[in-house]
Amino acid sequence: MATKLPLLLLSLLSVLKVSEAAEAPCICSASSCSCSYRSLTSVPQDLPTTITDLYLEGNSIRTLEDSQFSLYRRLTKLILQNNHIATISDQAFNYLSSLVTLYLQGNGITDLSADMFTGLTNLQTLWLDKNEISDIQAETFTPTSNLKNLHLDHNNFTSLRSHMFRGLGNLQNLYLDDNEISDIQAGTFSPLSQLKNLSLHHNNLTTLRSEKFTGLGNLLTLDLNSNEISDIQAETFSSTLQLQILHLYDNRLTNLKSDMLTGLRNLRSLRLDNNDISDIQAGTFNPSPQLKILYLFQNKLTSLRPDMFTGLGILHQLWRHENEINDIQPGTFSSTSRLLVLYLDENNLTSLTSQMFSGLGKLQVLWLNNNKINDIQTGTFSPIHQVESVRLDQNKLRKLKSNMFTGLGNLKNLRIDNNDINDIQAGTFSPTQLDTLRLDRNKLSRLRSNMFTGLGDLQNLWLNSSDINEIEAGTFNSTPQLTTLYLHRNRLKLIKADIFSNLPQLKTFHMSYNNIETFPTEILSTLPSLSSLELQNNRMVTLPRTAYDKLSSISDVNIDNNPWHCDCGMVPFRLKMNGSHSFENQITCSQPGNLTGQMLKDINPEDMQSDCKEPTILRFERDGSKTLLHGETFHLVCEASGIPTPDITVILISGEHATVESGGRVSVEVNGTVSIANVTVEAGAGLHVCIAASFVGSTSTTLYEYVQLKLHTAVTMTPVTVPPHIVRFEVNGDITPLVHGETLHLVCEAVGIPTPDVTFILPSGLNATVTSAERVTVEANGTMTVRDITAADAVDKIRQDIPRLRVDP
Repeated sequence: MATKLPLLLLSLLSVLKVSEAAEAPCICSASSCSCSYRSLTSVPQDLPTTITDLYLEGNSIRTLEDSQFSLYRRLTKLILQNNHIATISDQAFNYLSSLVTLYLQGNGITDLSADMFTGLTNLQTLWLDKNEISDIQAETFTPTSNLKNLHLDHNNFTSLRSHMFRGLGNLQNLYLDDNEISDIQAGTFSPLSQLKNLSLHHNNLTTLRSEKFTGLGNLLTLDLNSNEISDIQAETFSSTLQLQILHLYDNRLTNLKSDMLTGLRNLRSLRLDNNDISDIQAGTFNPSPQLKILYLFQNKLTSLRPDMFTGLGILHQLWRHENEINDIQPGTFSSTSRLLVLYLDENNLTSLTSQMFSGLGKLQVLWLNNNKINDIQTGTFSPIHQVESVRLDQNKLRKLKSNMFTGLGNLKNLRIDNNDINDIQAGTFSPTQLDTLRLDRNKLSRLRSNMFTGLGDLQNLWLNSSDINEIEAGTFNSTPQLTTLYLHRNRLKLIKADIFSNLPQLKTFHMSYNNIETFPTEILSTLPSLSSLELQNNRMVTLPRTAYDKLSSISDVNIDNNPWHCDCGMVPFRLKMNGSHSFENQITCSQPGNLTGQMLKDINPEDMQSDCKEPTILRFERDGSKTLLHGETFHLVCEASGIPTPDITVILISGEHATVESGGRVSVEVNGTVSIANVTVEAGAGLHVCIAASFVGSTSTTLYEYVQLKLHTAVTMTPVTVPPHIVRFEVNGDITPLVHGETLHLVCEAVGIPTPDVTFILPSGLNATVTSAERVTVEANGTMTVRDITAADAVDKIRQDIPRLRVDP
């Protein structure tokens, strides 16, 4: 026995330690204690008696005994949710006369007895949801006469009896949703004269009779959705004269009778969606002249008649999408002259007629998407001249005609995407105030220059996924305010520089997932506001040197997944890369084979020069007639080849220099075409110079034009001069170190009017001109020959872009 006693004491101590560990101490402040989720089985009795808030949720309390809260008489909030409470003694809350809010949801309570809430004279909110309550005894709520909010949802009620809510004369909100209620006895809600909101959704009600809602003279909102209601008898709502919101959606109603809404003269919003309604009797809505919002979508209506909506003089929103409507009779909307929003999407309409929307002079939003519309008659939209948003997407339209949108002068948002549109007639969108137009996912193959006339205010244009393979020059000349343009997922291959020349406000430009092989980067010079450019997943193989600075000026660029050729053509671009822009990480080489899969940024430029070729000018000539009128435009063509593609510079007789980056009167396209606008005698006739240059080398040629201008007025010819310009200055031949006594050849090619004299100054101080002799001679073409070369003739650099010249003894 002496041995067993110490063992027993040790066992008791172990139990005490386990209990102490399981029941961790509460966390308290001056006004509250949190004892939540501490495995408590009873209410702690050692807490500060001055607390007003006590949190006990998530414990294992099964019974609330008498006087368990007697020490905490100042409590105003008591949270007991998510315990296992099944029994509450009649004196459990007797000392909590200051309690305002009581949380008892998520427990195991099965019924409410008459003495359960004794002492709760100031209780205002009681949460009893998510229990297993199926019955409420008479006088249960007599002690809680100040209760305003009662939550009884998610329980096991099957019927409501007349004695259940006695004593709740101040109740304003009652939640009985998500039960199994199939019957409501007459007089059940009679004690609830101040009730404002009653929630009965997700129950098993089938028929509504007049006696079910007696006593609810101040009710404002009634939720009856998601029941099994198939019949609403006359006078059902005669006791709810103040009702403003009625939800009857997700039921089994098949037709709306003329006496169904009797008494609802203050009704503002009515939801009847997702029923089986196939007919609306004439006069159904006459008892509800204040109705502003009516939901009738997801029903089985097939035809709309004029008598269906009489009495709806101030209706603002009408939702009738997802029905089976195939016909709207003329005059249907004559009783709804104040309608602002009309949803008719997801029906079976095939044609829109001129009288269909008469009477809707104030309409602002019209949705007709997801029908089968293939024709819109002239004048269809004339009655709805105030409308700002129209949806016609996902229909069967094939052609947009010039008179189709007549009357929509205030239209701002138009969706015609996901149709079969293959043509848009000139003037279709004129006049209009459109700022957003969606034409994506159609069958447009070619965009013509007259398609978007009248869209001077357009800001957002979707043309993606439309099989577009050609865009005419001038197509976007009518949309100077455009800020967003989507052309991705089309079949574009060739992009001309002048297509996007009138879009100074464009910020977002998406052309990904096309077949673009060359993107003329001079386009970007005409888009000064561009901040997002997407060109990924095309067929581009190279980028010119000038592209780097232009891409660097755009904050968001994507050029990923193109078959980049990391050869000599990309060397100038590679030399500009410095790792400071994200697009540098998007160029992965597909060719040549030895560089496949490598990032361009990681490749040494010297490893990319095996296929380099010096520039060669193929032709430099005038394009077009030799006779011009004063002020006209003429074109010169300087075509050059080389790897990389050489930059073209043209020097006019007037002294003007023009490159691809040039603007103003003289411009040069990537293909070498020079356009001279507003031509004059001085700019048209005489010597012009074309220079083709790359990092590999440069070349030039001249063109003397004999242009006799036809002038409207007499013009005096004056002598024209062109300032001297050095075309190239380089070593002619091998630039490896020379041996003392050998001969050196340098080439200095210059142009100008008159032809400039060329003078060389050697490091030794010797000046050489065409008239020079002795060991240094200069030919008329600018070739200098230095014979019997010495170390004194060696230079560090003849010019910045000429290699060092070394003379070995």
